Amino acid sequence: TDLSVSSVTQHCTRLRALDMRNCCHITSSAIQNLAQSCPELQCLDISSCVHVSDVAVSSLAAKCRSLRAVYLERCDVSDVAVIDLLQQCEGLMYLNVRKCHKVSDHAFEGVVQKVHGLQLVMLDLHKCSISTEALKRLEATCQHIKFVI
Repeated sequence: TDLSVSSVTQHCTRLRALDMRNCCHITSSAIQNLAQSCPELQCLDISSCVHVSDVAVSSLAAKCRSLRAVYLERCDVSDVAVIDLLQQCEGLMYLNVRKCHKVSDHAFEGVVQKVHGLQLVMLDLHKCSISTEALKRLEATCQHIKFVI
């Protein structure tokens, strides 16, 4: 629950990795609290936390700039969250937005221009709203990234 996350973040402010996959009662509020309390966070798995939205992920991007791996499968996030992560977390290597149906071509338009500054090596876009044309552009420009589609 959010209360459990709050307790952990109060006592573990130097937390580097947290796996809350399938914690279906976690909300955006808990993730915002995590972002505020644990700025050294590098790896976060909140897959299937369906109550987590763009606001929470954008807060993570702004406050946990050392994030290297973020797993958002089935979260209620859109292009906004993806753009914030890609722009603010320069060391991001792994991004999973599998089954995030609100993620579209728009999230990756800026990636093509910023490709040389990206550390991204794996991008999971399975069942997102990405067009074939956008995928081809990404694959051609970002040859160092392994795509899961």
